[in-house]
Amino acid sequence: ERLPRWLQRLVEIGALPSDSDELRARKAVLVLSSTLMASMSCIWVATYAWLGLWVSAAIPFSYQVASAASIYTFARTRRYVLFRESQLFMSLALPFALQWSLGGFETSSAVCLWAITSPLGALLFVGARQSIPWFAAFVGLVAVSAAIDPALSPGAPDIPQGVVVTFFAFNILGVAMTVYALLQYFVRARERELTDLAREHHALGLERA
Repeated sequence: ERLPRWLQRLVEIGALPSDSDELRARKAVLVLSSTLMASMSCIWVATYAWLGLWVSAAIPFSYQVASAASIYTFARTRRYVLFRESQLFMSLALPFALQWSLGGFETSSAVCLWAITSPLGALLFVGARQSIPWFAAFVGLVAVSAAIDPALSPGAPDIPQGVVVTFFAFNILGVAMTVYALLQYFVRARERELTDLAREHHALGLERA
């Protein structure tokens, strides 16, 4: 199955003619994930701005601006490593920064869950061994968050319970859907690659016959 034309053009903005099919798929998934998470950040920006939590609203807004800038730069320069590392860093650090600004795990609805996309992304985009430091950083930031949570919670803003519960559901489902959609795209791209390779081998076999 092929993506809609406009989406296909988006995910191919950093592709080079010399790219292998696997590298092309990795670039596409990274562009897609960056665009998807930046788009969903509108929910946090709007909600926390509505509640008057301007610092907390500014963090996801900064992510949107930085992501847009990095995607634009990637489209112009095709510097994949810079684009990849900046996106992995932002997706790791900013969810924790947002959680700390909101007073910890409970009032932030454990928004740090989004940071798991960083080591998982590193696993897809960089490789198994190179993803280990990213996962270790995620574990370390969770541990730091747990350690400072008692100090943060007394100063937590008064967020309506309905918002907290809704965001808990959104964070869990959002992370799950994002990871699933990206793995779906990557796996489908690999399946198409294997199918095309099998067809080439079959055609070559017919020619030799």
